[in-house]
Amino acid sequence: MSERLASFDKDPSLRGIPNRKLINLYEKWAHGNFGMLLTGNVIVHPTHLEGGGNMVVCQENDTPELRSWFKKLAEAMKSNGSLAVAQISDAGINTPSSIDQSPWAPSDRCKETHQKPNSDAHVLTEEEIETLVIPRYVYAAKFLYECGFDGIELHSAPISLLSHFLSAEMNNRNDSYGGSIVRRMKIFEELESNIRAALPEDIKFLIGVKIHKNLFLKDNKLMKKECKMAARMFDKLGYDFIEATGSSGLVGYRGNKDNNLIDQDYNDYIDEFKKLPHNYTLYLTGKFREAKKMVDALEDGGVQGIGLGRPATAEPDIADKILSGKVKTAKPNALDEETAVVQVMAAASQIWDIAQTPYNPDDSLSSGIVDFSNEALAGNFKNELMKYMRKSAEMELRLEPAVGIFHFRP
Repeated sequence: MSERLASFDKDPSLRGIPNRKLINLYEKWAHGNFGMLLTGNVIVHPTHLEGGGNMVVCQENDTPELRSWFKKLAEAMKSNGSLAVAQISDAGINTPSSIDQSPWAPSDRCKETHQKPNSDAHVLTEEEIETLVIPRYVYAAKFLYECGFDGIELHSAPISLLSHFLSAEMNNRNDSYGGSIVRRMKIFEELESNIRAALPEDIKFLIGVKIHKNLFLKDNKLMKKECKMAARMFDKLGYDFIEATGSSGLVGYRGNKDNNLIDQDYNDYIDEFKKLPHNYTLYLTGKFREAKKMVDALEDGGVQGIGLGRPATAEPDIADKILSGKVKTAKPNALDEETAVVQVMAAASQIWDIAQTPYNPDDSLSSGIVDFSNEALAGNFKNELMKYMRKSAEMELRLEPAVGIFHFRP
């Protein structure tokens, strides 16, 4: 999820600096008893943001102040024993035109499919991939290691440059970075090897990847063979973990026998990654709400962890509540059947609530968070969100970036 709480400035070198709000947010999650905490987008290019307010790590904005804040962030994330992992990303063609009108794209098809008003994406050459793209990820990974993070996750789910390299639908290159799944994964091979080479040999620094079911669809059909080959390659390349997401059903992996609720392609995609003998840790993220469903996914074999996103914005201590047996399911959410955009924006508003006050061991971690289990309140949120989105769309057409998140005030 995207926090959009960092600095934003017309000067790209002043963008993406963390602050006290981000420290508050992650220190509270740290005391929620999660095994690993993942940041939202940490962008590796100063103008390829997913949105104004993303954290940014690149040579252009590297200062003692930036390093100081990222060190504080890592310390906050690790303050109760969690691993601190930063999700690093380039938004590619999903960058708002108001922020960059010539973002990077891996291919013409990708550019044509996602063409935006006032934007003309630049299709990368092989040389640019090797000399411009890969070094940015390496720089960010090394920076984050030096600031105390335990690892990085390459954001390769939708709304990221890397996802469009991996996607058969979006990547129609005819060189060494396109075509077969092996070639489409070449950039992942080079990222892993170059990041490892930039770090001390005797340290343990996690390198993971977030992927999505839709990257393995072609003509709306799941390519199981490509899923299997991708799993083998990620394992062979030495990736430490894979976060697999992408359910479009109302429940997560093997969540319900009712065919109207499950996404069978998602189940099949996960099966290809879990049934292969592997050294990577496999995390499943998406639509998990009930503790029993989480346990079932783990006991089925091949899956080592469950990722929680939106449930953790409603209850920052949901992991502790489940592990201690205090609750058997996440808090109900009246927006769970709304579009992904509505759900994500609601979670972002809750993130804003969490970030307003420092961690206090005497207070509930859920104190001050808007409760979307209230249907009337959820309805009001949708109405206000539509107004915000119309205003944001108008600003985008005027090339005025919408900075930060929509904060709903009941």
